[in-house]
Formats: sequence, structure tokens, C-alpha cells
Amino acid sequence: MLDMDDRYGRKRTPMRFIPIVIFIALIGWLYWSASHHSNPTITANLVSFEAVNEKAMGIDFEITRKDPNAIFTCRLTATDFEKFIVGEIQYKVNTGEKHLRIHAVIPTRAKAVSAAVTRCSLVN
Repeated sequence: MLDMDDRYGRKRTPMRFIPIVIFIALIGWLYWSASHHSNPTITANLVSFEAVNEKAMGIDFEITRKDPNAIFTCRLTATDFEKFIVGEIQYKVNTGEKHLRIHAVIPTRAKAVSAAVTRCSLVN
């Protein structure tokens, strides 16, 4: 049986295994990143928001965290009709239960029509 390398005069080099090694490394990194980032330490879900008055926006959101002893801060924002941020606070979530429902009031500089939980991060 004739080998294709012999037929076309190609020489076997160790460099031909580099793409295979890179492919295996990328598959390993993909698996790690998918498993690591699919299970965050804290998740925040917006439940509702309602304008309290012209200068304040009320927001209800739920927090689910892995460690009940961890302390987090969540960035809450209020936006106007043109989607400009008119109010923002850092809400501190102290130790407690794994699942919490929180009500907060965001002071605003103009009338807000929407609110959001932008991100939550661990306090160092």
C-alpha cells in the first residue's frame, strides 16, 4: 500500500502536530470557561420597578447567591425616556439568606421611566 507522503514526496515533521495540540488546548479552555461561567456566585433578577415621584424610582429585585456569608454590592440604575441614566446607587447586600427579595429606592435628577440591576459584585 502506498502512503500519500511517499507518493507526493512530503517529509514528516514534528510541526504537523502543532495544530492538533492547539485544537485540544482550545477545546479544554472552552470546556473550562463554559463550566466556570455558567454557575456564577450571585444572580440578580429584576422583579418590578415603579416611579415613586418625579425624583425617585422604586425597584424590586431578587438575589440568589451561593454563599450566604458573602457580602455583595449591586449597581442599580434608573433611566429616563431617552435611555439616559438619571439615577444610580450602589446597594450593599449583607450576609443573610441564599435567596432574598429586596426593595430599594433610587434617587433621580429627572423623571425616570425604567430601572435595572446593572451588575452585582463581591465586596473584597
